Amino acid sequence: MVTQTSLEAYEEIKPRLGKLHQQILGILSDGRSRSREEIREAVGWGGSTLRPRIVELKHLGVLDVVGYGKNANGRRVELIGLR
Repeated sequence: MVTQTSLEAYEEIKPRLGKLHQQILGILSDGRSRSREEIREAVGWGGSTLRPRIVELKHLGVLDVVGYGKNANGRRVELIGLR
């Protein structure tokens, strides 16, 4: 669950981020966590474009691993969400 402070932090940092970062945050701004695969499908990028942007957003303190789920093959995946 995303707290009001998470949404406020997102809105505060949003103008300083690049377009790719903003697309990722826009998808996650509904408060629902997603796997990297779900984010990748939503933005339509390859993994080599998405992974570095997620790492950068983690380093900025905006995103974090908020849980774990299973993918279509039943494998455990990290769920990414707003911090």
